[in-house]
Amino acid sequence: MFERMDRWYPGSKFILTLRNSTASLVNSDIKMSIRAKVRKNVISEAQGNYALEEIYAAQRRGEFDLIWGLSVVDFAIIVARRYEQHNDRVRAYFSERPDALLEMTINSEREDQWQQLAAFLDCAPPKHSFPRKNAAPTHQNDVIEERHMEALNWRNFYITRTEKEGCMFKITQKPGFETVMIGNMSYVCTSCEGFWLR
Repeated sequence: MFERMDRWYPGSKFILTLRNSTASLVNSDIKMSIRAKVRKNVISEAQGNYALEEIYAAQRRGEFDLIWGLSVVDFAIIVARRYEQHNDRVRAYFSERPDALLEMTINSEREDQWQQLAAFLDCAPPKHSFPRKNAAPTHQNDVIEERHMEALNWRNFYITRTEKEGCMFKITQKPGFETVMIGNMSYVCTSCEGFWLR
């Protein structure tokens, strides 16, 4: 979409909003999906604060809803891939025009976000604080820890589309990598034989 916008509005400036880490973005998407399930009473408030191992095991037993047809692990892999590939595509597109792109990490702890944005747009910064809306409740834990993100690096997996009912992707680990363990369970793709433990 940004490529079209650039063609339609020549000379425009673009802002690539980033998170502190890929894990931060993945957690945000997972927590948002879980909060929606809690609001709809699909899962309990207590289940909404499960750790990765608990959610994955419960999903394999059929006791915890899938997220968009994927296990929490598959969802994390797909979200991380989408985020990193998008960022790489934007950076490559603007590599010859660095003045047209601002990379801005959205972080509530930074004091200079308005100044950074105003300098890029060549205007005065507003006097009020930088907005922060729709943040996850402070009592909601991160599901994916940094240690999980290393094991779940999407580059270590083959990701293919599948026509299997209820699941859009088949994710298999590339040869040469250690078997990924989620708690005491070996990782199995949602669309693969052996995912369901019932």
